[in-house]
Amino acid sequence: WDDFRTKQRNVTNVNESYADAVERYKVENNLTAIKGHYLDLMNSIIEVEYAGDNADMSSVQSVALTSDTHYTSIPGQGFGNIAGKYAEPFKSKIKLNANVIEVNYSDERKNIITYVEDGANKTVTTDAVLVTVPLGVLKAKTINFIPTLPKRKQEVIDNMGFGLLNKCIMQWSNPSDVVWPRDKFWLELIASDEASADKWTSFFNPTSFKNVSVLVGFIAGQAAIDAENQTDDNILEDVMKNLKAMYPTIRKPDNIIITRWGKETTAR
Repeated sequence: WDDFRTKQRNVTNVNESYADAVERYKVENNLTAIKGHYLDLMNSIIEVEYAGDNADMSSVQSVALTSDTHYTSIPGQGFGNIAGKYAEPFKSKIKLNANVIEVNYSDERKNIITYVEDGANKTVTTDAVLVTVPLGVLKAKTINFIPTLPKRKQEVIDNMGFGLLNKCIMQWSNPSDVVWPRDKFWLELIASDEASADKWTSFFNPTSFKNVSVLVGFIAGQAAIDAENQTDDNILEDVMKNLKAMYPTIRKPDNIIITRWGKETTAR
């Protein structure tokens, strides 16, 4: 892996994708099967890191891989609870489950926001509007802007790309179900074939943080897009196949949450 990254730093062909660069390196260096599978794993980790498909990433721009990840939070709370704590003073002014469908900023003295709440269209008048929706929502044009956005902004929205990262979050009720090492935060599987190397081979292990038996599987890029059309049972079957390859005695989790951000109309 280090040799591959070193050689990639001398590559100037920005049109070569990361996936093509890996395949080229395998051929040029006549790698053994196990070394090739290891590169496939690192390829998959890069997809999770950037939430994109390696076929869409330039090998020149994607040489660097984050070596250390530091999780910062208030002990015992977590990221979501921190956000909730800071939002507490404004709770009465925050509207949840209110989907904005139109932003009318044609009158420079005021803005009219139209949103849907409980199936009914409602409006609110504001002095200013700060739009922080994901790029996918802007691309889908689910929010109508009056007047239309400036050409320069619309061109950026249309031409900028983004990836997809989904998770399979698994929880076991009995502490004795933990058959994986508690002190290893990341568990990675070197798949036996290239076709499955990017499907649920990276697992985050937060078990020791709150003494709750949890593993989080990751999938990104085209594999994540394809997985969104699978049922929860099918996805769990794929996930458990890989977990059993690492820990043969692991049993199915008691509870699972599977994200499908590409199908979430307010996230995409």
